[in-house]
Amino acid sequence: MKTFLQALSIGCLLAASATAGSNASALIPFLPVDDGGITFTDYQNVNFRFAAKAASTNYIPFVDTGSTGMVISAADIPEWTAEEAERYPQGWEYLSSSKKLYNGNWIPKDVYFNFGDPNHELIHAQVPVLCVTSVTVCNGAKYNATINKGSCPKNPDGTLPPITYSPKRIRIMGVGFDRQGDGMPQGTPDKNPFINIVSIGGTLSKDFRAGYIITKKGITIGLTEANMDGMQYVQLPKIHSTVPRSPYDWGAIPACMSVDSAPCSMGTALLDTGLNNSYITLPSNASVSTSPNTTLLVEGSRVKVDFGVATDDFIVGVNVKRGVTPTKVSVTLSDARVPFINTGRHVYRALEVAFDAVGGRVGFRRVS
Repeated sequence: MKTFLQALSIGCLLAASATAGSNASALIPFLPVDDGGITFTDYQNVNFRFAAKAASTNYIPFVDTGSTGMVISAADIPEWTAEEAERYPQGWEYLSSSKKLYNGNWIPKDVYFNFGDPNHELIHAQVPVLCVTSVTVCNGAKYNATINKGSCPKNPDGTLPPITYSPKRIRIMGVGFDRQGDGMPQGTPDKNPFINIVSIGGTLSKDFRAGYIITKKGITIGLTEANMDGMQYVQLPKIHSTVPRSPYDWGAIPACMSVDSAPCSMGTALLDTGLNNSYITLPSNASVSTSPNTTLLVEGSRVKVDFGVATDDFIVGVNVKRGVTPTKVSVTLSDARVPFINTGRHVYRALEVAFDAVGGRVGFRRVS
């Protein structure tokens, strides 16, 4: 397994010069939060507007690498009308972490970052936005995206969960990749505002390279030779499909994960800014210790995730407030599913992570 990961990383190191010549980039800073000076303790938020005007509404969503697509309450968009919404495709997204199903319409929008900020260049993106008109918590039977689509499954007693219409204060900026298989089949790359850039500072050079870097300062839009210096790369797999897909559509991060002294299991990883917790799926013969009547790993369990060029290594229950250890770690043993880990957001305290949408690479760099 280690050899496979090394091969992925070596192939990408040879491609590192792909950003040479590109010089277009700008930072979207994270807003200050009450985190005691320790970043990625809670949601990381940014500002944006749908118009570059002082009178336009300022929105503050959290940045979510665990989903793809901007999800905003239609009731909070002054220019939204039901008549206009009907002109655009109906849409939905289900977030498995919260069990919430969002319904609305995918309406094309201009999205402006850094408006009125004298220290950062204005960034203009264009994407369809899911303007949410209803939300449902699917607390009944397990949600199945293929079967249930835009409706929650029925409760065990045959009733449907209550629907909240015209919800307010929904603010999600989904910027992840390979999220279409987790209740979000409509979460395609054209919905990601961080890679569908129209201009930076009013223009966009022809050598702009679509991608972004997540650091403790914020999101750097656009990859250059300078801002990727020191990154080590892992190649993402291509997604094989009979349906034409975006050239920015890439598979999940390959990773090998283990608990305690067990051999690592080869699978995939999601570095999710939207969660404090971690979720792991391992083969049924994996030896793990969980707290009684729970799926939670006991304190003292050591979890290691190997990306080939970087690692996420922690002991459950140790250094949660300042280190990379998630708040809680839940484990599922199954031979029916590929091994997987959602690391949660604390991993970003130790690693700066880049997504190269053009070359299909993820870059890792230790936080200095």
